[in-house]
Amino acid sequence: LQMLRLLLQAAVRIAAALTAPVATTVLVRCSDGWDRTTQLCALAQLLIDPHYRTIDGFRALIAKEWLAFGHPFAMRHAHPPVRVAETANEYSAIFVQWLDSVYQLLHQFPAAFEFTPLLLVVVADHSYSCKYGTFLANTEAERVRQRHWANTPSLWRAIDERRALFVNANFVRTTSVLHPSTSVRRIRLWDAYHMRYGCDLPTTVANCNVAAPVPPSPS
Repeated sequence: LQMLRLLLQAAVRIAAALTAPVATTVLVRCSDGWDRTTQLCALAQLLIDPHYRTIDGFRALIAKEWLAFGHPFAMRHAHPPVRVAETANEYSAIFVQWLDSVYQLLHQFPAAFEFTPLLLVVVADHSYSCKYGTFLANTEAERVRQRHWANTPSLWRAIDERRALFVNANFVRTTSVLHPSTSVRRIRLWDAYHMRYGCDLPTTVANCNVAAPVPPSPS
Protein backbone atom coordinates (compact mmCIF):
# COMPACT_ATOMS: atom_id res chain seq x y z
CA LEU A 1 0.00 0.00 0.00
CA GLN A 2 2.91 2.33 0.65
CA MET A 3 4.14 1.85 -2.92
CA LEU A 4 0.68 2.70 -4.26
CA ARG A 5 0.77 5.88 -2.20
CA LEU A 6 4.16 6.81 -3.66
CA LEU A 7 2.93 6.19 -7.20
CA LEU A 8 -0.11 8.39 -6.64
CA GLN A 9 2.01 11.13 -5.07
CA ALA A 10 4.38 11.16 -8.05
CA ALA A 11 1.53 11.13 -10.58
CA VAL A 12 -0.16 14.03 -8.78
CA ARG A 13 3.06 16.03 -8.96
CA ILE A 14 3.41 15.33 -12.68
CA ALA A 15 -0.20 16.29 -13.37
CA ALA A 16 0.14 19.47 -11.29
CA ALA A 17 3.23 20.55 -13.23
CA LEU A 18 1.59 19.90 -16.60
CA THR A 19 -1.68 21.66 -15.76
CA ALA A 20 -0.33 24.64 -13.81
CA PRO A 21 -1.15 28.15 -15.13
CA VAL A 22 2.46 28.26 -16.28
CA ALA A 23 2.93 24.65 -17.34
CA THR A 24 6.34 23.02 -17.24
CA THR A 25 7.88 20.12 -19.10
CA VAL A 26 8.22 16.93 -17.09
CA LEU A 27 10.85 14.27 -17.74
CA VAL A 28 9.97 10.85 -16.31
CA ARG A 29 12.53 8.09 -16.43
CA CYS A 30 13.36 4.92 -14.50
CA SER A 31 16.38 2.68 -15.02
CA ASP A 32 14.98 0.87 -18.08
CA GLY A 33 12.09 3.15 -18.99
CA TRP A 34 9.36 0.51 -19.19
CA ASP A 35 8.34 0.01 -15.54
CA ARG A 36 8.03 3.07 -13.27
CA THR A 37 8.13 5.40 -16.27
CA THR A 38 5.11 3.70 -17.81
CA GLN A 39 3.28 3.49 -14.49
CA LEU A 40 3.66 7.20 -13.77
CA CYS A 41 3.02 8.52 -17.29
CA ALA A 42 -0.12 6.42 -17.69
CA LEU A 43 -1.39 7.35 -14.22
CA ALA A 44 -0.79 11.06 -14.80
CA GLN A 45 -2.70 10.91 -18.09
CA LEU A 46 -5.68 9.38 -16.29
CA LEU A 47 -5.65 12.33 -13.90
CA ILE A 48 -5.41 14.94 -16.66
CA ASP A 49 -7.33 13.61 -19.67
CA PRO A 50 -10.95 12.42 -19.19
CA HIS A 51 -10.78 10.48 -22.46
CA TYR A 52 -8.59 7.89 -20.79
CA ARG A 53 -11.28 7.39 -18.12
CA THR A 54 -13.62 5.90 -20.73
CA ILE A 55 -13.49 2.24 -21.75
CA ASP A 56 -12.15 3.04 -25.22
CA GLY A 57 -9.71 5.59 -23.84
CA PHE A 58 -8.43 3.17 -21.21
CA ARG A 59 -7.83 0.61 -23.93
CA ALA A 60 -5.91 3.20 -25.95
CA LEU A 61 -3.86 4.20 -22.90
CA ILE A 62 -2.76 0.61 -22.27
CA ALA A 63 -2.00 0.10 -25.97
CA LYS A 64 0.06 3.30 -26.10
CA GLU A 65 1.91 3.39 -22.79
CA TRP A 66 2.27 -0.31 -22.00
CA LEU A 67 2.18 -2.31 -25.23
CA ALA A 68 3.63 0.06 -27.83
CA PHE A 69 6.14 1.50 -25.34
CA GLY A 70 7.58 -1.96 -24.78
CA HIS A 71 6.72 -3.15 -21.29
CA PRO A 72 8.08 -6.75 -21.31
CA PHE A 73 4.92 -8.64 -20.35
CA ALA A 74 6.33 -12.07 -21.19
CA MET A 75 9.34 -11.52 -18.94
CA ARG A 76 7.57 -9.70 -16.10
CA HIS A 77 4.63 -12.14 -16.03
CA ALA A 78 6.64 -15.30 -16.71
CA HIS A 79 4.66 -16.29 -19.76
CA PRO A 80 5.65 -19.68 -21.19
CA PRO A 81 8.00 -20.72 -22.60
CA VAL A 82 10.25 -19.24 -19.97
CA ARG A 83 13.88 -19.86 -19.07
CA VAL A 84 13.73 -19.79 -15.31
CA ALA A 85 17.45 -19.41 -14.72
CA GLU A 86 17.63 -16.35 -16.95
CA THR A 87 14.42 -14.54 -16.00
CA ALA A 88 13.49 -15.53 -12.44
CA ASN A 89 14.79 -12.24 -11.03
CA GLU A 90 12.83 -10.28 -13.66
CA TYR A 91 9.35 -11.40 -12.54
CA SER A 92 7.35 -8.46 -11.22
CA ALA A 93 3.68 -7.48 -11.13
CA ILE A 94 4.38 -3.92 -12.33
CA PHE A 95 1.29 -3.82 -14.54
CA VAL A 96 -1.03 -5.16 -11.83
CA GLN A 97 0.42 -2.65 -9.40
CA TRP A 98 -0.54 0.10 -11.86
CA LEU A 99 -4.05 -1.35 -12.17
CA ASP A 100 -4.21 -1.27 -8.37
CA SER A 101 -3.31 2.43 -8.54
CA VAL A 102 -6.14 2.94 -11.03
CA TYR A 103 -8.45 1.15 -8.61
CA GLN A 104 -7.51 3.72 -5.95
CA LEU A 105 -8.70 6.46 -8.32
CA LEU A 106 -11.96 4.62 -9.03
CA HIS A 107 -12.52 4.33 -5.30
CA GLN A 108 -11.99 8.05 -4.71
CA PHE A 109 -13.83 9.21 -7.85
CA PRO A 110 -16.58 6.62 -8.45
CA ALA A 111 -18.42 8.75 -11.01
CA ALA A 112 -15.37 9.89 -13.00
CA PHE A 113 -14.75 6.61 -14.83
CA GLU A 114 -16.94 4.97 -17.46
CA PHE A 115 -15.84 1.52 -16.31
CA THR A 116 -16.15 -0.35 -13.04
CA PRO A 117 -13.40 -2.12 -11.07
CA LEU A 118 -14.49 -5.39 -12.70
CA LEU A 119 -12.77 -4.28 -15.90
CA LEU A 120 -9.51 -3.93 -13.98
CA VAL A 121 -9.88 -7.46 -12.60
CA VAL A 122 -10.47 -8.87 -16.09
CA VAL A 123 -7.48 -7.06 -17.58
CA ALA A 124 -5.25 -8.11 -14.68
CA ASP A 125 -6.31 -11.75 -14.92
CA HIS A 126 -5.81 -12.01 -18.66
CA SER A 127 -2.48 -10.23 -18.66
CA TYR A 128 -1.35 -13.51 -17.05
CA SER A 129 -3.72 -16.08 -18.56
CA CYS A 130 -2.21 -16.18 -22.09
CA LYS A 131 -5.73 -16.85 -23.43
CA TYR A 132 -5.48 -13.77 -25.62
CA GLY A 133 -2.69 -12.36 -27.74
CA THR A 134 -3.10 -8.85 -26.35
CA PHE A 135 -0.39 -9.15 -23.68
CA LEU A 136 1.82 -11.84 -25.20
CA ALA A 137 5.52 -11.23 -25.99
CA ASN A 138 7.80 -8.49 -24.71
CA THR A 139 7.54 -5.86 -27.43
CA GLU A 140 5.25 -4.65 -30.18
CA ALA A 141 7.82 -5.82 -32.73
CA GLU A 142 7.61 -9.38 -31.37
CA ARG A 143 3.81 -9.34 -31.50
CA VAL A 144 3.86 -8.14 -35.11
CA ARG A 145 6.55 -10.63 -36.11
CA GLN A 146 4.64 -13.51 -34.48
CA ARG A 147 1.37 -12.27 -36.02
CA HIS A 148 -0.53 -12.33 -32.74
CA TRP A 149 -3.09 -9.97 -34.24
CA ALA A 150 -4.02 -12.67 -36.78
CA ASN A 151 -3.38 -15.88 -34.85
CA THR A 152 -4.83 -15.10 -31.42
CA PRO A 153 -8.10 -13.60 -30.12
CA SER A 154 -8.12 -10.06 -28.76
CA LEU A 155 -9.02 -9.46 -25.13
CA TRP A 156 -10.53 -6.09 -26.02
CA ARG A 157 -12.81 -7.63 -28.61
CA ALA A 158 -14.03 -10.09 -25.99
CA ILE A 159 -14.62 -7.23 -23.57
CA ASP A 160 -16.52 -5.27 -26.22
CA GLU A 161 -18.83 -8.25 -26.72
CA ARG A 162 -19.76 -8.09 -23.01
CA ARG A 163 -19.31 -4.36 -22.63
CA ALA A 164 -22.45 -3.89 -20.54
CA LEU A 165 -20.80 -5.88 -17.71
CA PHE A 166 -18.18 -3.20 -17.28
CA VAL A 167 -20.13 0.05 -17.71
CA ASN A 168 -20.40 2.28 -14.66
CA ALA A 169 -24.05 3.33 -14.35
CA ASN A 170 -23.02 6.35 -12.26
CA PHE A 171 -20.51 7.70 -14.78
CA VAL A 172 -20.62 11.48 -15.26
CA ARG A 173 -18.50 12.76 -18.14
CA THR A 174 -16.35 15.70 -17.05
CA THR A 175 -13.30 17.61 -18.24
CA SER A 176 -11.95 18.18 -14.74
CA VAL A 177 -8.47 17.18 -13.68
CA LEU A 178 -8.58 14.66 -10.84
CA HIS A 179 -6.87 15.59 -7.58
CA PRO A 180 -6.77 12.41 -5.49
CA SER A 181 -5.83 12.33 -1.85
CA THR A 182 -2.54 10.54 -1.27
CA SER A 183 -3.05 10.14 2.46
CA VAL A 184 -2.28 6.62 3.61
CA ARG A 185 -5.76 6.57 5.16
CA ARG A 186 -7.30 6.83 1.68
CA ILE A 187 -5.33 3.90 0.23
CA ARG A 188 -7.37 0.73 0.44
CA LEU A 189 -6.83 -2.93 -0.32
CA TRP A 190 -8.09 -3.97 -3.76
CA ASP A 191 -10.12 -6.76 -2.22
CA ALA A 192 -12.02 -7.63 -5.42
CA TYR A 193 -8.70 -8.77 -6.88
CA HIS A 194 -6.51 -9.83 -3.97
CA MET A 195 -9.22 -11.36 -1.75
CA ARG A 196 -11.92 -12.44 -4.18
CA TYR A 197 -11.76 -16.06 -3.05
CA GLY A 198 -12.07 -15.26 0.65
CA CYS A 199 -15.05 -17.08 2.13
CA ASP A 200 -15.84 -14.14 4.42
CA LEU A 201 -16.21 -11.61 1.60
CA PRO A 202 -19.57 -10.34 0.36
CA THR A 203 -20.98 -12.44 -2.47
CA THR A 204 -20.53 -9.69 -5.05
CA VAL A 205 -16.81 -9.48 -4.24
CA ALA A 206 -16.14 -13.20 -3.95
CA ASN A 207 -17.84 -13.77 -7.30
CA CYS A 208 -15.57 -11.36 -9.13
CA ASN A 209 -13.93 -14.42 -10.70
CA VAL A 210 -16.73 -14.04 -13.26
CA ALA A 211 -13.93 -12.18 -15.00
CA ALA A 212 -12.11 -15.39 -15.79
CA PRO A 213 -14.42 -16.92 -18.39
CA VAL A 214 -14.60 -13.97 -20.82
CA PRO A 215 -15.12 -15.96 -24.03
CA PRO A 216 -12.48 -15.79 -26.77
CA SER A 217 -13.45 -14.15 -30.04
CA PRO A 218 -12.57 -15.30 -33.51
CA SER A 219 -9.49 -13.56 -34.88
